[in-house]
Parts: sequence; structure tokens; C-alpha cells
Amino acid sequence: MTNKLITYIKEEEFEKLLKAEKKKEFKLAYLFAFGSGLRLSEIVGYKRKFRTKLNKETKIVEKFDDVKEILPLTADKIDLGRRIIRIIGGKGMKDRIVPLFPGFRQEYFKLLPLKIKRSTLQSHFKVLCKRVLGRDCHLHELRHGFAIANKNKGVGISDLQNALGHSRIETTGIYLKADPEDMLKSFNRAWGNI
Repeated sequence: MTNKLITYIKEEEFEKLLKAEKKKEFKLAYLFAFGSGLRLSEIVGYKRKFRTKLNKETKIVEKFDDVKEILPLTADKIDLGRRIIRIIGGKGMKDRIVPLFPGFRQEYFKLLPLKIKRSTLQSHFKVLCKRVLGRDCHLHELRHGFAIANKNKGVGISDLQNALGHSRIETTGIYLKADPEDMLKSFNRAWGNI
């Protein structure tokens, strides 16, 4: 498990961001990231041109074509009746089922697949966060926010692991670390302002 503290978007911050975002496509991308825990690549797709790998024998980094592609989320992957999204060939070419975020509307189907470049979505989100929250953020912090919010609501670690698509429970374990702000509030409640 890593010793780094993770950065994430809190629920109240997410509400502010949604309220400030005017473009439907961007808003929907944020909802998928925060409300269902999807990665950017699982929302808009991703195709790497090549990969690199260290050759252990020669100690040389080798470059080779990458044939794997993550396809963007499409309407046929969403099951409204069961309130789920089927992720097919996500990171590591893994398939999984994730919860469909509350409040998904029929009209969202018309927007899928989202036709937004990854870099455009990232930079737009960064500008929005700076304007609304006064700090630099990355879109992946919405996914972290999904994990923390669900952990705080009592979702079990193995269920969270499955929803996030982590191979190792240790990766999911980073979300078990207490938020330093919550920890300080807890001590303040117990001991008065410290």
C-alpha cells in the first residue's frame, strides 16, 4: 500500500462543479466519473499508439505497437432496469459491472458515446476546478471521490474493489486511510478545538 495521501473531490465540491458546468457532455462525463467510478478512458475511450517495456535481460526499454484499445462508453452498455453499467475491456482489458449513478436520465443516452477528446476534457475540468474550487484538480480525483464517498457510506472494501476494477485489494486499500480533515474533526469533537 502506498504512503501517499490521495486527493479527491468531496461530495459538496462535486455539487458545486456540476452546478457551474454548463455543457451537458462535460457534466455527463463528470457524473460517470464521480457517480459510477469510471476512469477517463472508460468514458471517452483510449487508444495508445505504442507501449514501452523494460527488457530485463538487456536492461533496454523497448517500444512496441499497442493493439489494445479501450472503447468509449456507449448506450448499449447501460442497463437502466438493473441500474448498472457493463465495462467491457477496461484498464488491463478487464470486464466489470459498476453501479449506474443515481439520477441517470433517459436523455443522457442521446449524448453517448461522448465525442470529447481526453485532453479537452482534462483541461476543461482543470479550468473549472480552478474557477469554482480555487485549486488545481485532475479528472481522476472524481473517481477517488466516488471511492471515498462510498467507503464513508459503508460500502465494503471488496465491493469497492470490484466496482473500481482493481486487481489487488491493496490498491483499493488506499481509500481506507482516514481523510486528514475528517480525522481532525473527529479529534475536535472528542477534545474540543485543538
